[in-house]
Amino acid sequence: FKIKLTFKQAIQNFLLIFHYPTQKITFLGLSLGLFINFILLRRITYRRVSNIDYQKKSHEGILFYESRFKVPFKDFNFHSQEFIVKYITEII
Repeated sequence: FKIKLTFKQAIQNFLLIFHYPTQKITFLGLSLGLFINFILLRRITYRRVSNIDYQKKSHEGILFYESRFKVPFKDFNFHSQEFIVKYITEII
């Protein structure tokens, strides 16, 4: 499904590509498509994902952010509940 953007939102979303300098080669390849979708068509396209419970671990073992940022799933899950309920469950 697609969400329409205001012109300001379109510009803000497009300019986010410059906040990730380590991904400049990736965004170079994607920039034309991003420009067309964000600026010309002013939309964001989402793909529905079903049967995912974001309140459970995606797999056994240590998750990336647990090892990288030293944040246990239990803490992340506790602090993300409001966001998940407000934004993700409305879309699904």
